[in-house]
Amino acid sequence: MPFPNGPRTHAALLRSRGDGRAGSVAILTSLPFVAEAPALELDTLSESPAVRLELLFLDPGADILEPAPPAVQARILLAVDHPGTGPAARFTHVRVPFPAGAGRPVKVQLRQQTLDPARGWFTLVTNLRAGAAAPEPDRDGDGIPDAIDDCPDAADPDQTNSDGDRWGDACDNCPYTQNNDQADRDADGIGDRCATDLDGDGHTDEADIARLGAALGGEYDARCDLDGDGRVDLADVALFARELRVGIASDDLWDFTLGFVDHGLNGGLGIPVPRGMVISAIAGSDLIAFPGPLALAVRSGTAGDPASEGALTSLPFVPTGPRLTLAVLSEDAAVAATVRVLRPGRNPRHPRPEDILVEAPLRNDHPGTGPSARFVEQTLDIARWFDAARPLRSPRIQVQVRQHTLSAGHGYFTLVGDMRTGS
Repeated sequence: MPFPNGPRTHAALLRSRGDGRAGSVAILTSLPFVAEAPALELDTLSESPAVRLELLFLDPGADILEPAPPAVQARILLAVDHPGTGPAARFTHVRVPFPAGAGRPVKVQLRQQTLDPARGWFTLVTNLRAGAAAPEPDRDGDGIPDAIDDCPDAADPDQTNSDGDRWGDACDNCPYTQNNDQADRDADGIGDRCATDLDGDGHTDEADIARLGAALGGEYDARCDLDGDGRVDLADVALFARELRVGIASDDLWDFTLGFVDHGLNGGLGIPVPRGMVISAIAGSDLIAFPGPLALAVRSGTAGDPASEGALTSLPFVPTGPRLTLAVLSEDAAVAATVRVLRPGRNPRHPRPEDILVEAPLRNDHPGTGPSARFVEQTLDIARWFDAARPLRSPRIQVQVRQHTLSAGHGYFTLVGDMRTGS
């Protein structure tokens, strides 16, 4: 759901019992404070219109659960406008004057109760304020306050963070390997934990593998100490192997989906799915004949918002051949799905035009679900980024699959399987 202040912001949640039991009331009460403005302002969003949402102004000493009538300065029933979930749901702004005026001590209380005995709906409350708060610092001007910005000095309004550490991709010196300390001994902009070019010649190749092998159990080599623990051991070998990704392969032993990160937009999603999994409410989706044990699934939001886009991006790798081959199946003809070959960059969710090396529509020749649906093979030419003489010296690339619906009302999926690079 789109919060008023963007991603990585917070709201309070009130919810009566999950079984919708009559008499169950969620209560949220502030500590006593002195209002610095004539009115209280807040934004609310309820999951369903079948809730009762009240705002109470209480004397500082009022009992929280059962305030005596003289201690209740005002009790107001709030409207439940634009309820729901997903990208179509909207917060409603509420402005209510303080009944005793500004400068008087008060407690504010919100109460929520279900009106449906079979449900326990929730209500979200955010932006609660009673005065003009000082603007929060935002050094990079991206609309995300520095206190919660994962890159306070690099604008990244979507807060993409592929490895889930403290740093967003826009400023992370190892965007696909967690390294909260951002250690970078040689100050080359590549963090120590993902610096696989051990000899500094601009390539990760056989020479770097040999150097790591010599340091393993031999004389200490600081450049081979990727985790910075003062020794070169199997942990460093594991980090090196994780960064030196060679090709994409699909077979019964190799799970190619492990190397992909979800970069969906506006409720879109991307996940790996095993053969035989129910992936749609349409009957028979568990009977789709996969070309292998696993596939990537990208899907726009369940409401079918055309602005919602599913996206999956591979971790950077060097290709093992001049071609990228994959198999594609969409649930319906009303989707637009593409495959991209990218130059690794700082914003895979919104890559720069110059970082999109190849972009092609995914074939959608036989859409549908069930045993009659058919995957279609597709091949992309990536020879320009493959060094046949020295394969490990090929430039690193990423593969990205994106999909969105062409009509509102449905959130169709697209499956991509049997992905591999080679000849």
